[in-house]
Amino acid sequence: MQKANREDFLYGSFRASLKTTDVSGTVAAFFFYRNDTCEIDMESLSHIKNPWNTYFAVQPQIYNDDGTASNLTHEKSVLDFDPTTDFHEYRFDWTPSNVKFYIDGVKLYTMTTNIPDAPGRVILNHWSDGNPNFSEGPPAQKAILEVANMTVFFNTSDTKESLSCKNAKTACSIRDIMSQKIVPGYMLPANFVSLGGHTSSPNNSLYLQASLASLALLILSTKHIFAALF
Repeated sequence: MQKANREDFLYGSFRASLKTTDVSGTVAAFFFYRNDTCEIDMESLSHIKNPWNTYFAVQPQIYNDDGTASNLTHEKSVLDFDPTTDFHEYRFDWTPSNVKFYIDGVKLYTMTTNIPDAPGRVILNHWSDGNPNFSEGPPAQKAILEVANMTVFFNTSDTKESLSCKNAKTACSIRDIMSQKIVPGYMLPANFVSLGGHTSSPNNSLYLQASLASLALLILSTKHIFAALF
């Protein structure tokens, strides 16, 4: 599991460039979390293929009379691509009134019920519990979730922090991550500078590896890309 050190995220745009595993039996999750009743989720189950799906949710969830999840707080989005062959940007924009879910810059769903209203942290993890009704598994072989980067544009609940943007005379320019194609193996323009002054390189990748029976975090290259983007 990889998570932000800070726990004061309160509204913003949260984005991760991911390539999910093609090994069945795991869940790739990108989410905001304060507690079990204050959460925003994007989850991809690797056993669901052809077509592939990503689940969007807020917590607490609402359930229909038949026990199924209500689309007020839960939605299954069918993907028109194979997420295991290339990196794609998973994103949720959180405001006081709604949460909007995007993939590759395309808005796919909006929720307006049970929207979190308290600060928390942002987490990426890759897990399996062998639940036949959800994750299935555990995977029969190593399953890897590859993370090219994660970028967060956010408000903070920390009133003691001095923010440089307060002194800015003009609004900051925010570049969309996917327009720059910041993924391993791609050469960025020489003048490109990402948040924190770091640039991406072919080796700036993070891998989350699910073992046969449990989950472990394996970092194959630098960690600073996460620290820089927070």
